[in-house]
Amino acid sequence: MNIGLHDIAANVGMQFELIILFLLLVGGLIFYVNDVRIGVIMHMLSFGLGFMWFYQSSMNFAPALVIFLMFFVILCFTIYAVSKSSSQGSSFQ
Repeated sequence: MNIGLHDIAANVGMQFELIILFLLLVGGLIFYVNDVRIGVIMHMLSFGLGFMWFYQSSMNFAPALVIFLMFFVILCFTIYAVSKSSSQGSSFQ
């Protein structure tokens, strides 16, 4: 069943890839309810899969790659902050 995403993209005036990335961004917001790290991980995975899909389909994969790397850096910063705060409170010598 063809839902006509290319027709919707033409009517909206956006590229097909950007509409998919916007849907991934909005759809991943639900994972931020429990923990920010879980949300960042889910966004990183979804944009990584989107990048692979666009690359294999010979579409414009550059925005998906950039957003994937941005969420990867954010994930690294959140993990670094958690590891730094947990090592300060330990009195293990």
